[in-house]
Amino acid sequence: MHAALLLFLAVPHGGTYPAPPADAPAGRQPAPPAAPDPGAVPLAPATPPSTGPTSPDGGINVGSWSAWWEFQREALLPLPDHGLASEGPARSRSRLPITAAMIDERIVPTLLGVLAAAESNDLVTAALIGLARVGDDLDEDARRALGDAIEPFLDTAQQEIQETAALALGILGDESAAPLLVDLLSDSISGREAVADSEVSPRTRAFSAYALGLIGHASRREDVRRFCVHALDRALAEDRTATPDLGVACVLALARVGLAWSGTIPDDEELARTPATTSREAQILHLLPLLGQRSLDEAVRAHVPTALALLVAEEDGALEARVVEELLDTFGSRRSELMTRLSCVVAFGILGDGDDDELDRRIRRALRDSEGDTLLYRFALISLARVAARPGNGSEPRDGDVRRELLKSVGRARSEEARWTALALALLERERPGADDAVTRALRLRLEDARTAADVGAFAIACGLTGELDLAEALLDKLRKNDDDAARGYAALALGLVGATGTTAELRRVLDEATYRPALLRDAALALSLLGDGEVSGVLSDKLVASGSLAAQAGLARALGRIGQSDDVEPLIELIEESRKSARARSFAVVALGLLADVDERPWSVVFSTDTNYPAAPGRTPTLLDAEGFGLLNIL
Repeated sequence: MHAALLLFLAVPHGGTYPAPPADAPAGRQPAPPAAPDPGAVPLAPATPPSTGPTSPDGGINVGSWSAWWEFQREALLPLPDHGLASEGPARSRSRLPITAAMIDERIVPTLLGVLAAAESNDLVTAALIGLARVGDDLDEDARRALGDAIEPFLDTAQQEIQETAALALGILGDESAAPLLVDLLSDSISGREAVADSEVSPRTRAFSAYALGLIGHASRREDVRRFCVHALDRALAEDRTATPDLGVACVLALARVGLAWSGTIPDDEELARTPATTSREAQILHLLPLLGQRSLDEAVRAHVPTALALLVAEEDGALEARVVEELLDTFGSRRSELMTRLSCVVAFGILGDGDDDELDRRIRRALRDSEGDTLLYRFALISLARVAARPGNGSEPRDGDVRRELLKSVGRARSEEARWTALALALLERERPGADDAVTRALRLRLEDARTAADVGAFAIACGLTGELDLAEALLDKLRKNDDDAARGYAALALGLVGATGTTAELRRVLDEATYRPALLRDAALALSLLGDGEVSGVLSDKLVASGSLAAQAGLARALGRIGQSDDVEPLIELIEESRKSARARSFAVVALGLLADVDERPWSVVFSTDTNYPAAPGRTPTLLDAEGFGLLNIL
């Protein structure tokens, strides 16, 4: 299994994984079992299946609040700070940010050395993703050089390495690699030559689509974006593969490559002779008919509403109104499948606002009418909060109505619905200047009354999202008195989110005891970094070098990669070069090293993990989200 993929799977809230046998073969390994927890994200079945998922959702609890949080957390957390904070008693002035020279002279050569040695799949895939992360701050020539190092790994019989190499070219953002990715996507003769096979596998084609989406999303050149849109649109139209993976990948990638607006909406006759690459308007109108195209696999159709919403969200005019009307019709149709309607709910959260315009009132009404299905209702709560948080351009903002509804509901709702309601209320509150005492009081009461790990976790994160320091005492109480690692981790992270600097010593003690408890370790470390503790990355680095636990290594790598600094580079390189250590342990050090060198404000994965209808993927689209850890959204 990819070490980079394991980074998400091996850190579930509610369970730890044992280390694999020392003689475990390279390649795909079954996902180890996680201890059950009602608030956890069971991303792998207890017994890995031999022929496919054992449940309709692929073993992934897509209806849990914690699954939603895992996919949205990077977009909601404060931006990481690899430099020096202006203040904070625990930060040491000796700990410096990663420099360009350090990346060029130490990190890149180390990652290239791992690729050259090619000792195991874990090390190779981790190094491919690591090199790709480095490319964001390089000039075109330097980025091309890294692309030249990645491309040869397309020519391999190892499927996981091949598809990772394709994705890495997209993460790298090397525009000169776009023609090669199009060859892979289209299964052309040149694409087959690149993989040295009689065909490009459907999985590699899907990952090439995602890679083109990343290149187009990052490019500032309209011709590059048009090139990507043309290839994706054509592949979607010509898709004859046996699974929906390629179609889904094309739709999601198209949604992330918005072309320039022309200011003109072509009519139906003009559209027939106007390619999707002409303008953003044409791009949207070519995608719009897929909503009702019954010949299209429903798994592909389930991602069209969110794709349309992402593309049209900036328009705020006649075309947006047309898209909203179509989405409202699709949502209200009895012929629409559940996952397509769920995608409409997410789309409404992107497009609606809180004013009193007719379409916005209809959006809010549709979201309120989602109570008939549990999954729709939970996501509708989040979308309703997002809609109400935007004042809009019309008259009489109605955010107060939504706030009162959520306040009333959070006090009386039970179980999972109360957790989602609390998160929705927190999302609405964090967009308001100044605190609402009623909201703060309601969330504090729910947290204080919480007994189960899932309740503590959800209400703690909701409190954290508000950013209200007044909630720190209740959070600290849950951190001290709870014996569940997941719940304590969420409480710790929430303390960091509210800026409770007075809890640094307590969080340090938690971190010291959490070496083999990855959920608690990851969130306690992140909380300390949010509070300006510059020494915490050194602690994590020491723990990673000393650890022999797979779960601990995964948690340490993820935490260290987000908050590490210059002093952590050499210990990681020493671990990577230590031949007596297992390939798996060294691969996690490679992951952390790549994360350290990533200069992006947000991880590349946020492009796809945010505003994606992830519940539609398990069991249908393993290249997007997979219970065994081989999907795009598993790489977080």
